[in-house]
Amino acid sequence: MVTLVNRIFPFTSVTRLAQHYGVSFAEPESPTRTRYFNYRLTLPTVDGGEPSDEALARAKKDAAFLSDTGNQEDAKVVSDIQAAMSSGANTHYRFGRFESAIHHLHSNLARYLERLDEFEKSESFVKDLIS
Repeated sequence: MVTLVNRIFPFTSVTRLAQHYGVSFAEPESPTRTRYFNYRLTLPTVDGGEPSDEALARAKKDAAFLSDTGNQEDAKVVSDIQAAMSSGANTHYRFGRFESAIHHLHSNLARYLERLDEFEKSESFVKDLIS
């Protein structure tokens, strides 16, 4: 099963896992504190009805596995980065250095923002606004 993650810039993600969906919000409150809100949803049923007891049990097991592994690892990295920020030793931090999807997202976002800026400065954009 492939895990699909839709990152909603900047601190929200919707994750489609094997047996459930996860919706997560990270709300930075200070350089040393972040509040997390996590919601778990069962997969939709074919007929649009309520999930069976078996499907609900699978979703709960899947959510517990995620909670015991990935979420704790990510929270530890974020906590360590936030604690180190107050030292002043570094000016930049890279979260997810070995998670290529994050780098890909940021690279594409920067490229599209640059293209949008160039387009908005172009004469054709100004002409389109006037006419």
